[in-house]
Amino acid sequence: MRLFRPLRRREFGGQAAILPLIATCVALSMLAAAMLSVVAISPASAPTLTGPSRFSAGLTSLPAGTVRLDGRTEPVRSLASSALALVPAGCNCGQDLSRLASQATAAHVGLYFVGAGAAISQLAGLTARFGGGTAEAVYDTDGVLAAAYHPVGLTVLLVYSDATAEIRRNLPHDFQLTPALRVLTGPGEHAAR
Repeated sequence: MRLFRPLRRREFGGQAAILPLIATCVALSMLAAAMLSVVAISPASAPTLTGPSRFSAGLTSLPAGTVRLDGRTEPVRSLASSALALVPAGCNCGQDLSRLASQATAAHVGLYFVGAGAAISQLAGLTARFGGGTAEAVYDTDGVLAAAYHPVGLTVLLVYSDATAEIRRNLPHDFQLTPALRVLTGPGEHAAR
């Protein structure tokens, strides 16, 4: 009561003087809360898509063109329902290729190690050493896939039955793609929903 006694006197405005004090406290609280929210909130990290995309769900169509597989020329789009590991020249990614091969085997899907340019000379050795007996070497002699996806480090394309692909870049060394590989036998539009 002693604290509020001066506010009861007539010369200080009586009880009406409490309302501006309360309004000032509320305004300061709101200002502090607004400043804290500006400092504490940061923009969310969102995945970026590269390459030609015609689907909003992060899928891209495989480009038109051909590659060499088992000594014969094949359309790129014939590599559906599989995983394509785009291996750049000098890739020190043998353990990742081996991990991908074992996961593709577990998911019962095809796996192709794809090389273009300088990587072509290393491709047969990488496939024999890290392909787990299931991966096949694909020679991108015309650079069709390399031009479309610009691999830096190991880049994996998860290719659905309709020749649409999901791009996976910068995979951690403990990546787990088996669940994603199991759905490659269906069309990409439905798998991405």
